[in-house]
Amino acid sequence: MKTNKLERLRFEASKYGERSYLLTLLDKPAGEFGITVSNPNLIDEKQTIVATFAIEGPADEAAEAAEAAEAAEAAE
Repeated sequence: MKTNKLERLRFEASKYGERSYLLTLLDKPAGEFGITVSNPNLIDEKQTIVATFAIEGPADEAAEAAEAAEAAEAAE
């Protein structure tokens, strides 16, 4: 399903090392997500960085478990 509706996930952030942040998602729904990062000190706002990631849900985990079981049976 494709939509133009952007939703936000709740998160906590803390400094991690010298130049990084650790983000902890409070909600973890299955799906594909993106994080946008822009530097407020830059004059040119066109330099936005987008990082993408996915969260697998129970259906994905069940499929992976079934594949692993099949592979183990085939190896016997």
